[in-house]
Amino acid sequence: MLIQKGRRCLLYISGAFLILFGIAGLYAPAALAGKLGLVPTSPSGLSELRTLYGGGFAGFGITILAGLRHRAAGRGLLLGMGIIFACLTMGRLASAVAGHDAIALKAAATEVIMALLCYTESRHMQARA
Repeated sequence: MLIQKGRRCLLYISGAFLILFGIAGLYAPAALAGKLGLVPTSPSGLSELRTLYGGGFAGFGITILAGLRHRAAGRGLLLGMGIIFACLTMGRLASAVAGHDAIALKAAATEVIMALLCYTESRHMQARA
């Protein structure tokens, strides 16, 4: 019971953080890029930052929160987010291997934790159904 509450609490916090991160990406993509060590060199680069870091991350957060709140669709939403975070982890690991990028490994650690949190909560929801 305590583990489930802790997992749900982490997911609520993570969902809210992702929404805030997404808002920052929509509102100030160049500033966010600077904090992430990215250098957009064209309007298309800023558009990609706004799209993925803005809309994408806000969508991730909204989907996690919706999964936690809606019994009927929650399991599927959280399972889907687990798959997305697992795929993000694979991309980070490929980047780390290809470019020896230590920052990619730190991000991969966070993303694998998110994948596990979403997956285990979706499994727990299935067991309760």
